[in-house]
Amino acid sequence: MSGVLRGYLLVLTSAVGFGINPLLATAAYRAGVDVPTVLFYRFAVAALVLWGLCVGRGLVRPLPRRALAGLGVAGFAYVLQAATYFYAVQQISAGLAALLLYLYPCLVALVTALAARVVPSRGVVLSLVLSFAGIGLALGRVTGAGSLSGVLAGVATALCYTAYVLLTDHLGATVPPLLASAWVCTLATGFIVVATAATGTFAPALAMRSPWAVAGVGLVGGALAIATFFAGVAAVGATQASIVSTVEPIISVVGSAVLLGAAMTGWQWLGAATVLAGAAVAVLAHAEQEPEIEAREGSAAPG
Repeated sequence: MSGVLRGYLLVLTSAVGFGINPLLATAAYRAGVDVPTVLFYRFAVAALVLWGLCVGRGLVRPLPRRALAGLGVAGFAYVLQAATYFYAVQQISAGLAALLLYLYPCLVALVTALAARVVPSRGVVLSLVLSFAGIGLALGRVTGAGSLSGVLAGVATALCYTAYVLLTDHLGATVPPLLASAWVCTLATGFIVVATAATGTFAPALAMRSPWAVAGVGLVGGALAIATFFAGVAAVGATQASIVSTVEPIISVVGSAVLLGAAMTGWQWLGAATVLAGAAVAVLAHAEQEPEIEAREGSAAPG
């Protein structure tokens, strides 16, 4: 098997892991496990596995305070992303929650262009139009879509993940991605423990109500998905990996319809396809604009 093909298979494995994550979380919720408990195990299990991989690859090393501070902010953003995502899954279908999350590629491309004071390209504008038009179609009558709070939580998930992606991308030059993820998951676990302990809601024993679902969230939707994604990126590049990753919401939508009974109409399937098209266009547009953005940043740098 060629290295490139192996890379694509790794990214596809990652997309499957992330795609079934909301389905596993929904199963845990139906068994009586609350959101903080699911979040705790997701990040704690992922952190253990990722640190093991970092040790095995010799990536562990002291980090400067500025990098740790940046990772702390990224960890907080990731906790917010996961919390709003899992809340959305409780209020609306897992498929719709995944589609709302996939507004983030066009938001990343837009924010990156604006931050560099570069006029957004036609590709970025097209991705925004496709993504929001697709969401409009997908909202339709998907089971649970009437919950305004769930839809707003889904949009907040995309915003939080946009912030997380931009923060970790900024740290990428000084911290290896796998090590950064280990730190982020560790810090996220700490945030959750402190917050739930302070509010008296820390109840890890609740996981025993659905141990297989909680374990799946941590191992499959956490450790496996994150580790295989970074391994895939190393083989095929970030742009191609991001495009392949757009199968993630397809898995969530199909799984939600087949396994959880969240029926969808033809218009809603069209909306889902439009969102994915917008995400793919955003990834390509971002890659095309990177040279212009880097040139603009280079010319603005002092000295």
